[in-house]
Amino acid sequence: MKFQYACLIFVLIIILSCGTQKPNATPEQLEKLSELVNQREFTIESDWAMPLTTNSLISLQNSGFFPPGSSASQISLVGTPNYFKVMGDSISAALPYFGEVQISAGHYGGDPGININDRIEDFTLEKNENKGTYKMKFRVNGETEGYRVFLTMFPNGRTSLRLNGNNRFTIEYTGNYSELDQDVQL
Repeated sequence: MKFQYACLIFVLIIILSCGTQKPNATPEQLEKLSELVNQREFTIESDWAMPLTTNSLISLQNSGFFPPGSSASQISLVGTPNYFKVMGDSISAALPYFGEVQISAGHYGGDPGININDRIEDFTLEKNENKGTYKMKFRVNGETEGYRVFLTMFPNGRTSLRLNGNNRFTIEYTGNYSELDQDVQL
């Protein structure tokens, strides 16, 4: 009988611990994030790039190509200028790219980085009330190809930005968001 009670208590503890949790963010953080997302006026500076790990990137890692503390799957961007600016219905971005470019024919003469100055298409926004996060999905065109963008913004100021290109392997960036300078124009 004691064993049954112990099992019941154990199951109840498991069930209660799996319940939804409210975000560990302050009301001010939640309000600031909500305001930035609703106005769509913010900038992101990334501190890590996480490319799809391939044999080519592992070869570069083995040759010492990446900065100290980096690997083929996680590359430090500290000290590397980069930005991803959302300005209403437009994007302006300059991000370094690490990964493979897939072209079926001809020579790829494009910029090695990801450069975008275009309007947002097919925008969707989803808010997770339990975590206080926002997920945005949209399409945008860069100088040499189109991208499907998946952006998650967290109340603590962090971001996760994933870009799926038409010709490039997927890459993800993590960084921090901040308010957009009002002097910036597309």
